Amino acid sequence: MMGSKYAATAKENIDYSGSSTAQEAKALGEELKKIGYFNNEKAKDVLLHRDESGTVISFVVNASAWSDDKMVTAFKTVGDGLAADLNLHQLKLRLIDDHLNTKKEIPIN
Repeated sequence: MMGSKYAATAKENIDYSGSSTAQEAKALGEELKKIGYFNNEKAKDVLLHRDESGTVISFVVNASAWSDDKMVTAFKTVGDGLAADLNLHQLKLRLIDDHLNTKKEIPIN
């Protein structure tokens, strides 16, 4: 799912692919900065992919995140906000490991 890269901050990137655009990647990056997920403190990558089946936003997370109910709930809340603020339909969030393997999928709408 790696494609083009948008640098949201000096250390944090949105990798976008499929029919996602640079403008959508920038809008996602701005939303993630607004909510404090992107804070330019350490390297983070978020993947944005759009195709005819909908939009997928994937967060590279540590090994405990996908099995921690509080973290999953927090990501669900983030997804609900992103769907509303960015007008995303058929959105899925994925929590992935650093090898880009999906560990948890969270349907948003």
